[in-house]
Amino acid sequence: MTSYTSPLYAMSAFTVPKPYSDAYKNFLTKQALLEELSKALDAGANVVSIRRVVQDDTPASERQKNYIRSLCYQLNVTLPQNLDRMTRQEASEFIERLKPKGGGNGGER
Repeated sequence: MTSYTSPLYAMSAFTVPKPYSDAYKNFLTKQALLEELSKALDAGANVVSIRRVVQDDTPASERQKNYIRSLCYQLNVTLPQNLDRMTRQEASEFIERLKPKGGGNGGER
């Protein structure tokens, strides 16, 4: 990685990650974010709010899956057959359905 410093900005030049890797997906996401930010500033925006938007088809996180495994074990509930194919939304909904049964502490996040 090569770094450049100016009075206003610190910039880095780096190698683009391998296609189809998680790092590559993050690179594309950040690149798209910077393009949209540039468009907003060019259109005259002086304040920009950025928040993360989770897509409906984003896979469940390992943390969510581990929490589901833990809850199912504690409550003696059969693991869902589609656990490895669950989306974040599906995992959250499944966790919410299980929590009232055992008083889960919301540790999936």
